Amino acid sequence: MKIRKTCLAALCTLPLALTACGSDDGESSGESNPANEASQAEEAMPEGPVYETPASDEDKQQIVNLLHELSNGARPMDEYLHWTIDNTCRADIEQQGGEEAAREQADASAGQGNFDEQPGRTPNITDIQEVMAEGDNAHATVTISEAEREDSNRMYFKREDEKWKFCHAVGMPETAETQDGE
Repeated sequence: MKIRKTCLAALCTLPLALTACGSDDGESSGESNPANEASQAEEAMPEGPVYETPASDEDKQQIVNLLHELSNGARPMDEYLHWTIDNTCRADIEQQGGEEAAREQADASAGQGNFDEQPGRTPNITDIQEVMAEGDNAHATVTISEAEREDSNRMYFKREDEKWKFCHAVGMPETAETQDGE
């Protein structure tokens, strides 16, 4: 649950948090069992498309760099939120009320300190695996850690304006087909 809250806080204006953060079932036995962890990781994966083709080295590096920047909360809150808006696909921004509303919310956060000083903090991305792509859509399996808990989940991306952006809409089963056709 804390990991989900971390992601939601880190991406408060954009729906990619829902993709990145997996289930919030509230169950945690406190015991480490590799079989259970693997099963929980599979259950946490969104039901969106699963791409089978490894991303090119260049695409993979762009996606990895994007994810590492997401973990960089040591910058002013408004700067972090504007960066997030700049690196999120248009479909996700529109689902949250549009770019103007998102930028107003980011501007309103000016002077509130660095993002990693806020409750929930930035996501601590500890591993990035399986960067796969088909056309202008991609996904990666991302591990986010907080305290003694780790969650691995699939995050989705879309190439827009010649760069990869976070894109929850690509991972939504009902919109994945329309994203492919754009």
